[in-house]
Amino acid sequence: MPNVILQALALKKPVISYDCKSGPREILENGNYGELIDIGDHKTLQNKIELALTDQLKYKYPYQLFVENFSLKKIGNKYFKLIKWEFYIL
Repeated sequence: MPNVILQALALKKPVISYDCKSGPREILENGNYGELIDIGDHKTLQNKIELALTDQLKYKYPYQLFVENFSLKKIGNKYFKLIKWEFYIL
């Protein structure tokens, strides 16, 4: 799991990642929270880095929505539902 992607999103920083076999596509929700670049596409990577350095990518993605997915209230409710369901089937 590429933790650096999670850390960057939590800090509301633009994310540019190669679309590897596992991790980035799931974390970025198919490109909804950051750029996914084909592996080996160095020219596109260069262009996206240049955009990120001028802050043009920062406002393209709803970083706050990503961070809210991991809020105490949302995660707490998910755990509560899981525990309630676990006790229900026992």
